[in-house]
Amino acid sequence: MTFHRCLKRPIIYFFFWAVLSAVLFVALIIGLAILAPDLNLDDMNAPLPFSIMMLFIIVFLPGAFCRRRPGMVWSGAGRFRWDYARRALLVALPVTLLSFLPLLRNGFSPAPNALLMLGLAVILVPLQSVTEEVVFRSLLPQVFGRWLRSPWLAYSPSIPLFVAGHTYNWIGLVDIFVFAVCLSVLTVKTNGIEYGCVIHACNNFVFFAAGTLGLVDVNAENVGWGQTLLSALTCIVISAILYYSTPSTAERITLVAGEGCASSAAKRSKATAASAAAWSPSTESSNLASGE
Repeated sequence: MTFHRCLKRPIIYFFFWAVLSAVLFVALIIGLAILAPDLNLDDMNAPLPFSIMMLFIIVFLPGAFCRRRPGMVWSGAGRFRWDYARRALLVALPVTLLSFLPLLRNGFSPAPNALLMLGLAVILVPLQSVTEEVVFRSLLPQVFGRWLRSPWLAYSPSIPLFVAGHTYNWIGLVDIFVFAVCLSVLTVKTNGIEYGCVIHACNNFVFFAAGTLGLVDVNAENVGWGQTLLSALTCIVISAILYYSTPSTAERITLVAGEGCASSAAKRSKATAASAAAWSPSTESSNLASGE
């Protein structure tokens, strides 16, 4: 069974995730209203508004790990596959940095709090990016996937929802749509969200770092076609490199009573081989064992 179909009780799981996320979200709003009622959250170049806006997204992460094996949130292998993450980092970071080189012609104008903002970005942006990948490329497709066998049908509802969560003009939303489609394809290809987490984190971190250095306006919502085409092409290039350099034998998973997904196809094939060996002559069993 594939990654998008590994959730055993989607309604219960989604309910607990929604409740816990709502509680954390409301608690953050109440805390903000008490401690900083007049704070302007529109300026993402300021440390406090930036941190709070990141936290408004990150609060949706903890609930995703409730009432299931935590590893199944990441991949069909039941764990976060660091080898996939390293491979994605080696591709995504340099290509993303190259895409921002044309901005250097405008020169640097670092903000006075540039070092503080970079430090906050290092900590918060990866968490924000991972949260969005968990929600839109893991949690929601797994909820839909309990009833939809095709991965393309399971991932389709989360794509417009992801796009709707951004406030750019319609030209900018085209880029967000391409981004969501590319990461969904990679998730299906690899049976996990490691590629998406790293690509998302690299893209957002480089963007906010460029904003800190005065190369881009991180508060801008009106995006032109030039910026959209460059960003979309960057995502497509990164995704294509990773897609075609990744083996097509993605790990699969099988359901375990009471807790969703557990073992990979390798374990399942070994169990099948062992069962066959028990009913075969010793010479055939030996051949079977040596062929794995």
